[in-house]
Amino acid sequence: MRRWAWMLVMCWPCLVGGASRDFNGTTDLINIGSAANLDNHTALTYTAWVYVEGGGENNLGEIYTKSPAGGTTKQFRIENRGGAEQTNSLDMAIVTSGTSRQARAATDSLSFNAWHFVVTNWPGSSAPKLFIDGAEPPYATQTNGTGTDTSEANDSGIIGNRGNADRTFDGQMAYVSIHNASLSVVEQEELRYHALSIPNGIVAALPLWGNASPEVDLSGTGNAGTLTGTAESANGPPVMIGGYHSP
Repeated sequence: MRRWAWMLVMCWPCLVGGASRDFNGTTDLINIGSAANLDNHTALTYTAWVYVEGGGENNLGEIYTKSPAGGTTKQFRIENRGGAEQTNSLDMAIVTSGTSRQARAATDSLSFNAWHFVVTNWPGSSAPKLFIDGAEPPYATQTNGTGTDTSEANDSGIIGNRGNADRTFDGQMAYVSIHNASLSVVEQEELRYHALSIPNGIVAALPLWGNASPEVDLSGTGNAGTLTGTAESANGPPVMIGGYHSP
């Protein structure tokens, strides 16, 4: 009964307009606050559908960060700086007292101007992983780092940017979920085609459709998003709500 009740709630986007939120690459963000259930996860999974139109502000378009005003403590982002870094890549990092925990995909792992389901998964005991459309990409960097994680108890959770608003995502985004658990590959694949459907460790489930303000959180944990900019977009990812979609 609980499972089907969840599915019924998830059918709501079938009834409203707008399939994603558009981030302008310069100023937009959605701030979901810093409730205790968002803080200092010892294992985590972040997921999102993204349609990347450019590398983002400063070629570091953030998907989700835990972020004070002047930096980040956890970040999941597009990496497009080139040079000694990567281009057309996906990056995740957790700041520690020593060497940061990090996973960065190899150059050209992520194509632009197409929908992709992106995931970062950190089990706590080993290095974080990345997944793009269900597959783990080759890595330019992957390490579990050293030291203890920097506390983020006072840092806001921000979709599409970081605290000082200088890494705006460029493109459309939909179905962002934040979990305080390391999801299995099977659970990740269910989320890929059955948006926001996995309750394991869920602390935020933001569909990013329609033009509602604040952005609704369907997880039941109260982490609705305060909007700065973002526009409703009819461009949406290939998912089914309330049922499975065959790839």
